[in-house]
Amino acid sequence: GTNARVTGQVGLPGGAVDLDVSGTGPLALANPYIQPRSLTGNARFDLSVSGAPGLDALSGQVTISNGRAAEPSTGVIIDNIGGTVSLSGGRAQVDMQAAVNGGALAISGPVTLSGNYPANLTTTLTNVPFEQPGLVSTRLNGQITATGGLLGGGVIGGRIGLSATELRIPAGGFGGVEAIPDMRHINEGRSSRITRSRAGLTNDGSSSGGSGSNNALSLNLRVETVDSIFLRGRGIDAELRGGLTLQGTTNDVQPVGQFDLVRGRIDILTKRLDFTEGRIRMAGSFNPVVRLVAASQSGEYAIQVILDGPVAEPEVLFTSQPELPEDEVLSQLFFERDITSLSPFQAARLALAVAELTGRGGGGVVGSIRDGAGLDDLDVTQTQDGETALSAGKYVSENVYTEVEATSAGKTSLSINLDVTDNLTAKGKLGSDGDSSLGLFFEKDY
Repeated sequence: GTNARVTGQVGLPGGAVDLDVSGTGPLALANPYIQPRSLTGNARFDLSVSGAPGLDALSGQVTISNGRAAEPSTGVIIDNIGGTVSLSGGRAQVDMQAAVNGGALAISGPVTLSGNYPANLTTTLTNVPFEQPGLVSTRLNGQITATGGLLGGGVIGGRIGLSATELRIPAGGFGGVEAIPDMRHINEGRSSRITRSRAGLTNDGSSSGGSGSNNALSLNLRVETVDSIFLRGRGIDAELRGGLTLQGTTNDVQPVGQFDLVRGRIDILTKRLDFTEGRIRMAGSFNPVVRLVAASQSGEYAIQVILDGPVAEPEVLFTSQPELPEDEVLSQLFFERDITSLSPFQAARLALAVAELTGRGGGGVVGSIRDGAGLDDLDVTQTQDGETALSAGKYVSENVYTEVEATSAGKTSLSINLDVTDNLTAKGKLGSDGDSSLGLFFEKDY
């Protein structure tokens, strides 16, 4: 796909040449050298080589159009790459623009094409989106500078502003989603091995997605909020501001900084509590640590709801002064009465609120109620009609499991599962509205 026209003289005194080189070529020519990254697009070149062959003798311009770059390890796609690279005296003057998922970036400055490639580049980001699905989304604006050797010894600095930032506390955690355990691949095919290696999942250091330790660049990059960061999830809506500095190297990025609470609240059942204290802190890791404290007065009790720990799985604590057991704290907070005086559906609503705040985990207060009642399962859900449903299940023998469900509309149902064999189960259900069912199910685990 390359077309070139070369005209001029070679074999001049001292081995010098005097050539003009013009034509076009695909950017994909670089792909074998940058895998798993990839490039598409076209380059038009109009160059001259005058003197002893080498970079110092090269001059002219390379024009890029319709470029597209993909970086699988980060999921970044850069479109509409275009601009020019002007060559002269062993240096390249870069002037490029591109689009990134609705945002734009531009890079300009000189690079010396020898040694460790000393440079003085400035990259301008305009409304560039960044997202880690289910955890954080933001838009980046600012400038990043790269000075010194690009193959080692250089420094990346500058300032980036964060806008339209939302940080979410996942609904999972507290016994929900567990990490995938290490797996041993038996007779793995070559293509699978290459794919895992490029993704950095082979733990053998063979991933081609990173830089060698000798090529690391130092970091001194400031990241600050332009407008507020909003922390949401599990009934929480909090606004924070602050900043952090990316330190370390490109091989070992260390974010250090803190975002402090401006205002915020938490809604549980019909109760709204304002936060009195809050921060999100990073101390060398990209796993933010959150601490939020909400306070309320219930009669003679000063009650606090505390979220503390990694934002992906924070711990939830309920405390009071004077001190009460955790379940009593909740009962006083929501209903201002002793837990033994709650009606069944007040208890169900309480369990539903705790389940929302703790990510529907089976531990904490819900687990305490389940264990105290001698049940194998206790769950609070909402039906398609928006009713609260409380279900309780227990094995009455090794192969017979029963479950009772009651809704806030007064409907009840009884289910029985009988394990006839390891693979055959009989299931029956009888409801207070007259609906009943009976079925045989064949199941096999592989």
